[in-house]
Amino acid sequence: MFGDLPNFSMAISNDGTATTYDAQIYNSHRGHFRTIIRKEQMDSLKTLLQNAEVFILDDNYSTIVTDHPRYTLTIKDKNGRVKTIEDYGPSGPDELEKIYDLIFSFRDAQSWK
Repeated sequence: MFGDLPNFSMAISNDGTATTYDAQIYNSHRGHFRTIIRKEQMDSLKTLLQNAEVFILDDNYSTIVTDHPRYTLTIKDKNGRVKTIEDYGPSGPDELEKIYDLIFSFRDAQSWK
């Protein structure tokens, strides 16, 4: 193994008030936490999602190189449409990587309880 890849899931509501973080391994904390995402960070996430036009992106991206992280991003819009993107590498477009980076930053930039 070439590195310790964090394993976690995060669910974020549209207004940021029902945010859960389930930190499994290779995170600074382990366990199940809740928080409220600050408005400016939620606005940044919404902007990134709009710019990426996630509903027209492919459902799967992958690289032939092994031992890379796998990201699963599931988005549900206000009309009930659901889009899930599986991204191994990551190898999707740069807009997706910006979304992943912001979500990763939430792990340390929030007051999880």
